[in-house]
Amino acid sequence: MINQQQYVVRPLELHMFFCRIMKEHAIFLEAGFSPANAYFSKIAGQYKEHFETALHEVVMLGNGIISQDVLSSGELVTKYTQHSEQKTQDYTGIQINQNITEMELNLHSAADPQISHELEQEVRTLNSDISTLLDGFIEFKSRVLDEVLACNMFTANYPTLLHHILHEA
Repeated sequence: MINQQQYVVRPLELHMFFCRIMKEHAIFLEAGFSPANAYFSKIAGQYKEHFETALHEVVMLGNGIISQDVLSSGELVTKYTQHSEQKTQDYTGIQINQNITEMELNLHSAADPQISHELEQEVRTLNSDISTLLDGFIEFKSRVLDEVLACNMFTANYPTLLHHILHEA
């Protein structure tokens, strides 16, 4: 059985990693749709914004809580992340909240973080909210993949990429 500290720290670390990945998937999707599928591009953009909001919240909650191992692993951000986000924004016109990356680069850890009941409740709510968001994103990705495989939609994202990002979700 996990203790209160593990219940809070593990999900924050996991959400910090996967919210960024899902945000990036939404950017891939948004950038890949043609003007004929602007509606799908808009939905992908909304998912990007939702995952940015979730990631921002996770970063705020996780500062001083997540482990040094995760911070130093290079799994969250690297020295290339900000530059890549800026270039992606420049080349696609898709707005990316780079303040979140800056916040992640400035995160710190604690060897034995003290977890309040309030923080535990915030993480419980966050777990539920992110799960619901992810379920919707999986459904969206499935719909896009189905439409592409049925030759009903064009996207610059190959079906193998679509399958991969669906699997990761």
